[in-house]
Amino acid sequence: STNELLKILDCTESQHVLLMLQQEKLSAGHARSLIGLNNSYELAKQIVQKNLSVRQSENLVKLFKNPKKIKVISSFANLKDLEATLVNKLGIRVSIKNKKNNSGSISINYKSLDQLNRLIEILKSNY
Repeated sequence: STNELLKILDCTESQHVLLMLQQEKLSAGHARSLIGLNNSYELAKQIVQKNLSVRQSENLVKLFKNPKKIKVISSFANLKDLEATLVNKLGIRVSIKNKKNNSGSISINYKSLDQLNRLIEILKSNY
């Protein structure tokens, strides 16, 4: 019921949401979707400004309740810079492959046992 909703919202930081509900800018369905959010007033303002339906407001709230991890995909230029840095440090060819899901591989191409031994020594001395 609306009275129960008012009590629940009253227990949170949502005095402004209560006012919007009392002024009938928000319906009980809209306000119900905002329960438990720290930023319920900001979302309530967006709901009113964008004239969202209850279903749309529930979807908006889901974005804030279950935030997706932001994937950081290195740019091609950054990977090329990193390859160049590794080539300068190791003295042999390096290739970095990055997939869309940010997994990938680093290939280090040596041309002789001397280069392999040098690479192994560099890795051992740094780790």
